[in-house]
Amino acid sequence: TVLPTGANTGDVLIERNIFQSNTNTAALGSSAGLAVSTGGVMTIRNNMFTHNTAGAASAMNLYNSAGHAYVTNNTVAYNTLLSAPVGNASVIYGGAGAAYAVFVNNIFVFVNDDVGDDIRLDSRMLMIDNDFGASNGVPDGSSIGNVHVDPKFVDGVKLDFRLKPDS
Repeated sequence: TVLPTGANTGDVLIERNIFQSNTNTAALGSSAGLAVSTGGVMTIRNNMFTHNTAGAASAMNLYNSAGHAYVTNNTVAYNTLLSAPVGNASVIYGGAGAAYAVFVNNIFVFVNDDVGDDIRLDSRMLMIDNDFGASNGVPDGSSIGNVHVDPKFVDGVKLDFRLKPDS
């Protein structure tokens, strides 16, 4: 069933999932990991996004037409972008009207070098206590506690995302 634009107004909860080794071969694609578009409350928490490959938004592509998004305690690492259009990133959020997003205690790191960024920041995004590497854009001016450091996974390439004691 195809719904008219703006008809998706329900709340969405994505919790405790692993999005791993997915590929989207479309030129720009909507994501290889997770693509959500709604006008309700969007909650994305305690998920792992790793080794996904796409032209754009290899891990997450989130859009909210009216509601709010809460993105908490997710690990997004080692995802691959195939193209480098301006603003391309492994994680992309967009909103309309009064929609906004709150990102708390997430790790966004290690997208492939020289193609895109780990996250595309937007003034509709309040960023609190996240670790993110390469980024473009500017988050809400009230954002606090964010760092740009190696999280020191035990062995992320081999899917061991536990943090080392000195992390």
